[in-house]
Amino acid sequence: MDLWSGEWVAAFFLSPAVTGVAAVVAATIGLRVARVRARVDRDLAAEQHRRDARAAELVRAAAVEDRDRAQWWVAFTWATERLGRGPGSRATDRLASHRVLYALAGATDDPVRSALVALAWTPDATDEEHVDDE
Repeated sequence: MDLWSGEWVAAFFLSPAVTGVAAVVAATIGLRVARVRARVDRDLAAEQHRRDARAAELVRAAAVEDRDRAQWWVAFTWATERLGRGPGSRATDRLASHRVLYALAGATDDPVRSALVALAWTPDATDEEHVDDE
């Protein structure tokens, strides 16, 4: 029986060797599919990790900004409560308030907070003077 002759091919396809070759081919295909799937899953997991890290960073940044705004507000209210423009107010409290307001004005780039400081600095102003009629 010659190799690759019709008789050999017929005998090969009728033998258990065909099953072994098919099993090796199936295993090779399965291995390649598993490797590709593992690489895709790893890439997806890495991308998800990057997105999660970015989202966590944004949450941390928002928390820091909220904390900074809360601290600014506490300092602002402390300073404005001690401006004491009425009789019996102490000059040392007013000086400390002005220093804190000056520091708060320099510590913000928010136009609303800058306007609050400007309004607090305005001596003996009434609410009607600060309303924009336009």
